[in-house]
Parts: sequence; structure tokens; C-alpha cells
Amino acid sequence: MSITFRDPRNERTFGGTGGSHFNHAGPNPDHALVGLEIWSGDVVDAVAPIFAQLLPGGHLGPIHVGPKSGGPGGRPTTIYLPGQVLVGIWVHWGAVVDKVRLAFRAWTPTGVSGRETWSDIVGGLGGDQGPAEYLHESGRCAIAVHGKAGSPHDVFARLDSIGLVSAEPVIARAAVDEVPREVVRGRKSTTVLED
Repeated sequence: MSITFRDPRNERTFGGTGGSHFNHAGPNPDHALVGLEIWSGDVVDAVAPIFAQLLPGGHLGPIHVGPKSGGPGGRPTTIYLPGQVLVGIWVHWGAVVDKVRLAFRAWTPTGVSGRETWSDIVGGLGGDQGPAEYLHESGRCAIAVHGKAGSPHDVFARLDSIGLVSAEPVIARAAVDEVPREVVRGRKSTTVLED
């Protein structure tokens, strides 16, 4: 069995208009976003995506931390729930992203399901816009993070905006070409199994 994704969507970003675009997807097509590393102080300085391979049977593979987007400041906080995938984001902002929190649902043998669990809020105390919240529809999860951020070499750079890319995981059965059904008058009759 393998996992693929269908109907990818760039969801809305929340935040300011400055910075350069970024879009970080997993290292392989069967990886989903399972958390974020967030650097923050008075505002959110930077983020790095955390990915894991979706495996059959409701299991996740080892985590992989993607590239960091934003400035060099802030204290790091990891938001990650074992066995869960990212399904939503809550953002408060001004000229840059001020604070965020994330929503998760369980990865199960039948896909993404259950009620969402929200993380604690990470970031500053300001921001005059929002909060805005986006929660993926049932069965979908995040496969990438996108937005705008300043240069990692600029001491004043921050995370300007953030959003998620969502898709629906598809659990495909292993290919079975032919399975013998019965022997009829000395010949094999076969049945082809299809999903």
C-alpha cells in the first residue's frame, strides 16, 4: 500500500505584504506537514516545516525538518503531536505575523479523522488584525507551508505572512495483477482485483 495526494490547494495566507515568497513541501510526495518549528519573541520571526511520511495502517515515518523561512531572531518552539497531521492554522498579525497556533487531527488506517486538537498560541502579544482561522475540511491535511518572509541574513527580518497547502490523502492498495479463482476444464480462470 502507498499514500498519494489529490486535489492540492494553496490556502489563503494571513499577515502583511512584505518579504519574499516561500513554499516548502515535503522531501517526497508521500509526506505531510505534521508540525512547525517557530522562532518568536515579540512577533513570529521565522518558521520551519516538520514533515513525516504517511504510512499505511495509521503510522507516520520519521520526521524531517524543512528549510527555515524568516529572520535569525526569536526563541524556537516546536509544535508537533505524535500520530497527528496538521489540518489548520490560527493567525494574529499586523505588518508581520504576530502569533499562531495550529490544529491537528489523527492519521488513522482510514486516513485523516477525528476532532481537531489545537496547540497553544506561540508568538507575541500585539497584532491589530485577526485572529483569522483556517481549518481544512474533513479528510484533508496540510502538505506544505507557504507565505512571505524577510531574508535570513537580515537581523530585522520577520515572518510576514503564512498559509498552508492542503490535499486529500489517498490510500492505495498494493497492485495485485491476477489471482487464480478456479480451474475450469484444465484451464485457469482469473479475476482481476480493482480498487
